Amino acid sequence: MKRLRALEKSDDGFKLAEADLENRGAGDLFGRKQWGVTDLGMEALKNVKLIQAARDEAQALIACDPTLSNYPALAKRVANARQELHGE
Repeated sequence: MKRLRALEKSDDGFKLAEADLENRGAGDLFGRKQWGVTDLGMEALKNVKLIQAARDEAQALIACDPTLSNYPALAKRVANARQELHGE
């Protein structure tokens, strides 16, 4: 019911993810349960200024180098994540 109420209140994906995190918790970092991050990582995710700064930097990086050709390791991680999430 909490998840449905969150969907009723917002269509902002970031706020919905935040609500989901609060409801389900971070999960098991290395196990088969929901993936999670450490408590330190969770605290960083609650820092709105840090999140906005990271988002701004990511958008600037993509604007300058859309294919991430100057960042092959990052390009590989993005490709792997896309494959896992979308089967592409």
